[in-house]
Amino acid sequence: LAYSAGVVVRITADNPMVDPDLVDDVIKALRESGADYANNRSPRTYPSGLDVEAVRFSALKKAWQETKHDYEREHVTPYFYEHPELFQCTFVKGAFDCSHYRWTLDTPADLKLIRKIYSRLDNRDDFSWLEALAVMQGGPRLASMNSHVIPKTLH
Repeated sequence: LAYSAGVVVRITADNPMVDPDLVDDVIKALRESGADYANNRSPRTYPSGLDVEAVRFSALKKAWQETKHDYEREHVTPYFYEHPELFQCTFVKGAFDCSHYRWTLDTPADLKLIRKIYSRLDNRDDFSWLEALAVMQGGPRLASMNSHVIPKTLH
């Protein structure tokens, strides 16, 4: 390996509104707990689309060696939460439940909602997830823009 990363953070491209503070929270939880894997999506309290996962490189290597299914290789981390007997996992829960919001980008309806959020925040790209939440709470019809979308499954 050219670089020796101790921790790998996974943020997917379909989550354009990930908040750097949430990334820090997940990394901090991983380090403080001594866990192999941490995320802020299980159980879900944050809006879908703010997903952050952090995994120790040693655990990622082990999972890669033991994984047998294509979807586990494609999505990288299912092996951790599907095999809790092999890894110590920790989860970051939000202070309140916002899991009913969908801020991930999979459909045209998702794109329309995300564009509305950005527009109401003056098209800035440095807003926090709490600012986006305030936008959603200030415009109750926004959530209905993509509430019909059925979440994807891994396999």
